Amino acid sequence: MKKSRRRNFMLRLQPDDGTLLAEVVDWLQSIPLGERRQKVEEAFLILMLPYARKAKFEQGSEEIESCYWSTHNRVMQYLYMMQQTLGLKSVGSIDPILSMLTGKRESTQSVNYEIDVEEEEEEDDDFRTTNSLLGIEM
Repeated sequence: MKKSRRRNFMLRLQPDDGTLLAEVVDWLQSIPLGERRQKVEEAFLILMLPYARKAKFEQGSEEIESCYWSTHNRVMQYLYMMQQTLGLKSVGSIDPILSMLTGKRESTQSVNYEIDVEEEEEEDDDFRTTNSLLGIEM
């Protein structure tokens, strides 16, 4: 039986207190090592594999395109699982993630936003517009 070679990659993060990265690092350190390692590996694969393939294969190759679409599907599945884990409801007339996963057009609640861009000149108005797009009522 041939023994497989392992790669060694070490990364040390020392984010400043109060940053988003510090929040993520604190959360990762609070979970068991095996689960932590699995989450970091999953994030690396989802976000970095297409770039690794681009460095390995010729531009426009079938391997790069296949990797991209496979990664795209993984991201959509990951976002759907995140949505379910966080207990979030879909916003919009069609849930694009659920539609992609099931191949069916699943209807959810319908939300319509009307924004008059010409009237949005002040910073407070921009903040209100952003909040309305996100479904946050002030």
